Amino acid sequence: MKKREIMMKSLLLFDLVCMLALSFIFAVHASTSGGLIIDGDSSDWVAEGLSAVGTDPAFNTHSYNPISSDLLEAWACKNDSMLFLMMKVRGGIPDFDEANYVANINVDPEGTTGDQSGDDYFIAQISPSMCGLFPWNTTILTWGSPLPNSKVTGKAGGLGYIEWGVPLNEIGGNASNLKLYFYTYDRTYSDLVNSITVTLSPPTTIPEFPSLATLMIAATTVSLALIILLVRRKVRIQS
Repeated sequence: MKKREIMMKSLLLFDLVCMLALSFIFAVHASTSGGLIIDGDSSDWVAEGLSAVGTDPAFNTHSYNPISSDLLEAWACKNDSMLFLMMKVRGGIPDFDEANYVANINVDPEGTTGDQSGDDYFIAQISPSMCGLFPWNTTILTWGSPLPNSKVTGKAGGLGYIEWGVPLNEIGGNASNLKLYFYTYDRTYSDLVNSITVTLSPPTTIPEFPSLATLMIAATTVSLALIILLVRRKVRIQS
């Protein structure tokens, strides 16, 4: 019996070490995105104290436009290494067969770079988990192909949110002054549906270190897992 107890305690110690290691990995992962996880969920933005930087009235569409092309909100913030963008549309899950979801980025609002509107890049979400970052080609003066090997990430959620993470080094390394143009496009009728334009000088900056809310979630998850493990091991030892 004593040998069995020693074995069970060893297993419990192993589980504890594994859970602590996982919590550490979780915290490191969160810190790489400043506490924001690109998952199409706005709750971590709200936990950071952020809110929409621009809005458009609901139902501001033509009757033939798809519901999910009705743009409602635009969000933006950054940390030392990433620019975070998010839009919200009406109707829940975005419909990528009927609408395009795009955000144009002007990194030099006072300069002369970019297209006729001054936009230097645009990011387009083409499926729930696939996006591309497109640069303005200054040589042939047209929009180029998506940046190869780009680390940009995008995700559409179930409540109408589309979220993007853009490495600053892929858009010139600076986001102290930005002009952003969010818009939706009806693919069936080739129709610009809604747009929101915002100028941020500078955009709200969030810390690289994970937020208090993120750390609390991680700690709670680990604590609950450990309680379950302790109860399970105690039952097995007594049996």
